[in-house]
Amino acid sequence: MPVTPHENDVLLGKGHFVNKYPGNVRFRRIADEQKPHYVAAKKRKDKRDAAVRVMEAIRSCKPPGRFLADSSGSKISVLSDGVWEVAEPEKALQKVLHRLRDNKGKGDWGNIGHQGHQGKGKTEAKCQDNRSYVSKSSPISSGCITNSSDGSVFEPEQSAADEIAEGTPEDLISDFLHVSHFPCTFDKNPCRGESSSEAVFSCTKSEESDVGKVDFDSFACSDVGEAGDDVSDIFSDDFDHVFNDLKQLEDDIAFDANFGGEGDLLEYDISGIFSSNFEWNNNTEIPPCREISLRQWIRESASIESSRRITTVRNFSHSISEYISTALLISSKITKILVDADQPDRNGSCVPLASIASQSIMIGVRQEKQNVNVENGPEEPPLGKDLAEDFDWDNIDSEKLTPTDEIKSPIFNSELIQHIRLDFPSGGNPDLGSITDRLFALGFVFVELFAFGNHIVDEDTFERFRSDRNTLSFGDINLGGISHKTDFSRHKKHSSDHHNNIASEIVNKLALLGIPRALCALLEDLLECNQGEFRRDDAYVSLEDLYSDLQLMIKEPSKFLYNEQEPQLLMSDKIHGRDEEFANIREAYKLRANGDCVGVVITGEAGVGKSRLAKTFETFDEKENRSIFIGKFDQINDIKPLSVIATVINDLCKKFAEDVRSLRVKQSAALDLENALGSQAALLSNFLPSLSDLMTLDFTRSTPSYCTDTAESVRFLFCKTLQILSFYSPGPITILLDDVQWADPSSLLLITSLLESSKENKCVFFLFCIRDNEIQRSPNSPVFNWYQSTLKMPLKHITLANLNEEGVNSLVSDTLCLFPRLTRHLSQVLHHRALGNPFFVWQLLDTLQKEGYLYHSLRGTVKRWAWDMDKINSLRISDSVLALLMREMNKLPDDLKMGLEVASCMGATVSMDIVRILSFHLQIDLSAILDSVTGKGFMDRIETSNYRFSHDRVQQAAYEMMSDERRRENHMAFGLAICSHALENGNDELLFTSVNQINRGGHDVLSDPCKKAMIAALNLKVGNKSAALTDFDSALAYFKHGISFLNEEYWKHQYQLSIDLHNAAADASCALSDTVGVRFYSQSVFSYAVSLEDKLDAMFVLVKSLRMALALSEAEKCAVRFLQDLGEELPRAANDPQLKSDILSMIGAISRCTDDSILILKHSRDKKLIILMKLYHDLFYTLQMMDPSRLFSVSLRMLQLSIECGITELSPLAFAQFGVTVLSVGDAVAGYRMGSLALKLAKSLGIAGFMSSIIAVVQPYIAWVSEPFQIITETHKLGVTLGEQWGDVSSSTVNHYWFQLTKLLSGHDLSTVRSDCSRFLRDLLSRKQSWCVNCTCMTYIHSVALIEGENSCELVCCNGIPTEKDIESLSLERKQELIIFGLQTHRLMRCFLFRKFDKMPQLSGILENLLGNKIPLLSLFIVGVFYEGLASFCLARRTGDETWVSRGDAALRFLRQWSRLSEWNFENKVLLLEAEKSFTQGDLDEAQKFYKTATMSAQRHKFLHEEAISHELAGLFFLDQKQYDESLRSFINSFKCFKQWGATAVAKRVEALIQDNFEGLCIPEDSAESFSVVATKGPSKRALDCGLFV
Repeated sequence: MPVTPHENDVLLGKGHFVNKYPGNVRFRRIADEQKPHYVAAKKRKDKRDAAVRVMEAIRSCKPPGRFLADSSGSKISVLSDGVWEVAEPEKALQKVLHRLRDNKGKGDWGNIGHQGHQGKGKTEAKCQDNRSYVSKSSPISSGCITNSSDGSVFEPEQSAADEIAEGTPEDLISDFLHVSHFPCTFDKNPCRGESSSEAVFSCTKSEESDVGKVDFDSFACSDVGEAGDDVSDIFSDDFDHVFNDLKQLEDDIAFDANFGGEGDLLEYDISGIFSSNFEWNNNTEIPPCREISLRQWIRESASIESSRRITTVRNFSHSISEYISTALLISSKITKILVDADQPDRNGSCVPLASIASQSIMIGVRQEKQNVNVENGPEEPPLGKDLAEDFDWDNIDSEKLTPTDEIKSPIFNSELIQHIRLDFPSGGNPDLGSITDRLFALGFVFVELFAFGNHIVDEDTFERFRSDRNTLSFGDINLGGISHKTDFSRHKKHSSDHHNNIASEIVNKLALLGIPRALCALLEDLLECNQGEFRRDDAYVSLEDLYSDLQLMIKEPSKFLYNEQEPQLLMSDKIHGRDEEFANIREAYKLRANGDCVGVVITGEAGVGKSRLAKTFETFDEKENRSIFIGKFDQINDIKPLSVIATVINDLCKKFAEDVRSLRVKQSAALDLENALGSQAALLSNFLPSLSDLMTLDFTRSTPSYCTDTAESVRFLFCKTLQILSFYSPGPITILLDDVQWADPSSLLLITSLLESSKENKCVFFLFCIRDNEIQRSPNSPVFNWYQSTLKMPLKHITLANLNEEGVNSLVSDTLCLFPRLTRHLSQVLHHRALGNPFFVWQLLDTLQKEGYLYHSLRGTVKRWAWDMDKINSLRISDSVLALLMREMNKLPDDLKMGLEVASCMGATVSMDIVRILSFHLQIDLSAILDSVTGKGFMDRIETSNYRFSHDRVQQAAYEMMSDERRRENHMAFGLAICSHALENGNDELLFTSVNQINRGGHDVLSDPCKKAMIAALNLKVGNKSAALTDFDSALAYFKHGISFLNEEYWKHQYQLSIDLHNAAADASCALSDTVGVRFYSQSVFSYAVSLEDKLDAMFVLVKSLRMALALSEAEKCAVRFLQDLGEELPRAANDPQLKSDILSMIGAISRCTDDSILILKHSRDKKLIILMKLYHDLFYTLQMMDPSRLFSVSLRMLQLSIECGITELSPLAFAQFGVTVLSVGDAVAGYRMGSLALKLAKSLGIAGFMSSIIAVVQPYIAWVSEPFQIITETHKLGVTLGEQWGDVSSSTVNHYWFQLTKLLSGHDLSTVRSDCSRFLRDLLSRKQSWCVNCTCMTYIHSVALIEGENSCELVCCNGIPTEKDIESLSLERKQELIIFGLQTHRLMRCFLFRKFDKMPQLSGILENLLGNKIPLLSLFIVGVFYEGLASFCLARRTGDETWVSRGDAALRFLRQWSRLSEWNFENKVLLLEAEKSFTQGDLDEAQKFYKTATMSAQRHKFLHEEAISHELAGLFFLDQKQYDESLRSFINSFKCFKQWGATAVAKRVEALIQDNFEGLCIPEDSAESFSVVATKGPSKRALDCGLFV
């Protein structure tokens, strides 16, 4: 709102009138009084407090002062020109802060934006913000800016100190952007200056930019002054974001320069907006910037150093090194300017040849504040410091440097080089010259630069040399006082020799000054450019090559600058030609932080550089405290199962224990590990010895072998360990697994589990290297299937191809320590021969060096690599890297070749234990031989413990040097030698190695029957160890090898060993879900076993395998047949009269025993009893799906065997299963006791591995009798964890299903149930556990229907998730009665909740089936009876059919008996059924009472969904009785409860019910106790009747 200013107001704006307004004058005075407090303040808050005090002082005036802003936009000459409004408080505060920051006096505007300098004989000024140079006489130097379009001059009306800037800090950024970052051009007709050589600055729109011309009239002078202010005070907390965007724009906009007349300048600006090397604030004066020529800079640097030099060799060498560092930077910058200027798109704006001179190259320098020690003077930088240590060399070739990239003078550490430009002097020669002329001129500039102020060649000599190179005499060159007179009348070739001598003399003088010889050679190659057709091959031909060489000297000085030792042929760890691939890895790693990528898979052929690329990931971000752990698989896998991954995780445990210093973190990690691993930590400790450094547990406890999958348990334990340690580790963890194509199937399964469990883990990143050509050869192999599965995981796949010519040249240049321009022709030949394979290229270089085609050459006093291209081109070299390696190996002495053969048989790595054993066996010094092989480069010594082949291709070449027969003989001999040592010392690792070696030899190599029998027994022993370590693939392979080593007629002569091997092979096949293998090996046992006892194991394994394969019918038949063979009766049906009598007798017998007497029953280890219990156990689960009516008989027999014959590890399950039977016959108390006994017995036996299975039986079948559904839910969750710990996948899965279902029945949030079921379904489908998919899918579909409506159920069923129709048809086909009744129950519940009573007749009958013992008393079916009763009473009222009344009454009687046992679970259900029954029968008073108590009971027992049902049914009751207020209140409460439950679709139905019966009403958002009804269409008659509307 416009106001009228008075004399105490402060005006925001510009101009003389505003500046002199009384309120503004008073404001400046008050602000100046507060300025000392502002300057002294260290925190931003304190600075703002000073500004607030200024504002309070203004407001304390009488009348109170205000900060007013003009909204008219017109120029203010008098007060009435503006439309004044009170400014926003933040805007006023910024005005005050601006004044407090500004310490300049009036009229100093020109000194804020720029400083005057002297340079090149004339005065120039630099505008700090626009960073361009103008002469002092230019209008800008006196405080005005010339507009280049019309010549008008804008003169500021006030200084920056008096100016009150309008706008926000973002506006200030925008102004900096306009002035500091626009492409700059120079006026070609400078007619306004005093001299024709002066250039007038202007900013125009570049061709690349769509930003228009800068309007200097709108440029606020105060914005220029802000350049020196404290950035933290000027800008808000969002400044970093704005500043980064601004810097990005700086990188995107390139400087432009057009030449066309006198006075043109080409500037190369390397300064930033703000300098990070020092802080500008009110107490810091802006360091002056001056411009001098390169020649002057050289002289000043030399003179300063001379005045402070301590005459010792150490300090002198250090000074030279530091000077060279700076000079190289300057050289690189100058070269980059010329490279950019010579680009074709610059429209002829090349630098004239005359400007390539030290007096025309201008350098802008400014002082830097330095820390001075009073006693010792300025600090000297430490000796030996690498040139690249304090400089961002990665950005050195960018066109502009960031503020941190200003070049610092290392000599005296007091000046920063802020910019470099090339000046074209007035009246100079515009001739550009040839590229060789320009290179030669640049060479003389560099000679002068690196001469360090020493006079090497005078300027006149250089000018004559450049103008006429053919008439220059040798005597014209001044070489430190040495004069040479030469007759130049000879042939040009003779002249060229003289020139070569001159260049050599110059660089030799530089070498005497301490200039590195590599740099001297570079300068000599530049000077050679003037020799035309007689120049040497090493002479430069382009500026780009020169710039590239200078960059290499800067980035890698140890290799390209100071490397003066005899050259060695060594491949570095640097990667070449992989910038794009490395960038992809970096991008994937960044995505890890968002959970979008868990790792990278690098594929490619052998030798392409996969491992090298992956390992360079360690250098990705040195600031990040990241740990990388590396594992490598071997083609000759002679080590313990899972050892590669186990070593990686064990190293992680060890590093965590060493690095984490916080006791609190260690204790927290240990507690989480104990909870996650449980007693199974004992199993994991077999793989991870360092786990004992993190946990204090009893690692000696044994684990059961039945009902648990040890492999699943191990995978779970590994995943949990990685998850917990990565969470507590100080930085991210990277795991690199190399050569995954050689990984065994068990390791691949573990890798998959680690990947799956790490999808949500942002602290772990995986790198995999794999040869894609190897896996393509076996399309059905485990590794091929694993690789295909990774394509569906959040992994980034990178394929490495062979290097192109540029990449090969980079590799060759790096290997030979020569510039790329010198190795280009050699690299082309090597690229052609090796097809760009990096490893092959290196082997070719090694071969060329060994055969003398690559040799040392002396240039001056420096040795470097040289070669004869003609001889190399004519050389016949194999096109296969293996053939090339074998050719080199064949040249070795016989003992070294034998050493390679021995080592190759052992794999990629040979341990010292193996070396000592084979040395004794072969009677040679194998260690010395391998040391010699290492000296030849074929192997590496890993510390002092192992030998390793330098590349797996080397090992492959050594292995293929032998014939197949010799390889097999060696394997057998080495294996037998190692075996005897392993058995003597009990070394398992050596035992695995020996048996693997023997198996590679094969059974046909041996003829001794005794040795073959021994080897068969060893394979059985090692196979059992592998099975114990969960590597069933390796175990099965050992058992197969053991069978192959058996002698003829082994069933006759080696009977027991044959039985053991075949039983073990069948068991391993079962663990691998190989039903065909189980059939084969078990059938062999059935055919040749001479006793029933010898067939027992095979019987059980076959039944178990068939059940796991869901061949339930066949599994039932086999189990029944085997039980008959063992003398057992067939299981009886539930309606068998004798069966019920036997069950009652057993109940009576158990009731007469105390719990303690049962717990101390004798234990039995009888094999027949154990197998019987196992067969009955598998039959129980088979019949559960096929014929539940015979379960009672099976459970009874298992309990009889346990009590009569002895307790086995399956006896707790027998008690639990019999408890279900007892409950079904009506004795709930005895059934619950049986379930409790099962849990107690399992605990007393210490069989934690069975707890998950027992919970899966007790909780859904028995525990609901007494325990609340909410407690049962948590117990099922515990069962999931125990099952995962012990590898009981089936029980864990069953518990997971019941966990989700019980959450649904307990009234948990439906959205949580839905999301958890969705994740569980995806996990089941990925693990191909289809047997539980249908059950879980019913819960999932039910939750979706309640949330989104029944019509949405079909839409969510995709990607392998079946629909209800699919489930129904499949269950009917397989006769799976439990699933059929479960589906019927879910549908019944939905029919009631959605009021679709027309489907009720075909869905009723749950109670009838329960009473007929056709289905067990599961919690789902009990709740189903509740819904059936409610629906029956509703249908009775609708239809008047008494049949429905009787059904509802039966449901009420059924639930009433369970309510006596579990009031928590069933009281509210019984009360609601009582209310419905009373309502149906017309007992309205009783009905009203029951509705109220039912609602209160549901609320008290935390059944939110049943509270909603009670409210709705009560609402219908009150509506029928015309109690509209109570009806509406109940409906609204029902709506809100359904909404809170998450049943959105049901809530909408209730809302529609309200709207239908209470027209014009909408549901209030507040609680129903204080609701008010709002009419939308007008009240209905019923609403008026109940008095809801006035």
